[in-house]
Amino acid sequence: RAHAVAPSPAHDALDRAGNWAAYAQFAPQNKAKVEAAFRDEMAKLTSEGFPVAEVAAAMAGYAQVQQLNRSNDARLAATLVNHLIEGRTFAWNAALDKKMQTLKPADVQAAMKKYLDLAGFSIVNAGDFAKSAGK
Repeated sequence: RAHAVAPSPAHDALDRAGNWAAYAQFAPQNKAKVEAAFRDEMAKLTSEGFPVAEVAAAMAGYAQVQQLNRSNDARLAATLVNHLIEGRTFAWNAALDKKMQTLKPADVQAAMKKYLDLAGFSIVNAGDFAKSAGK
């Protein structure tokens, strides 16, 4: 059993590459189970996709975060600076927001199949696994 699990996608407007990471906090004796569950879940997501309600909730959360970011002076100033560097305006944000609102589970699944190759994932473990080796 993992105590905390979360994905962490990252991208940069000036770089064509991005990365996608996930992490899990778990008791050392559960390492093999957590790794197997991760691989199983990723395979399931690429083969079966996400439930409609889960995609809708994620899109609602995304919209809320964008709204909060645009109401925060520091975040807004950072976005303006980034837009100057990237050659963008807030019309770009509006177009992205509109695209995000129209995403369907099949769109998300297709992107996962296209960009996330489970065979290319690196799994890195950090912790004191020696203490649990004898258990």
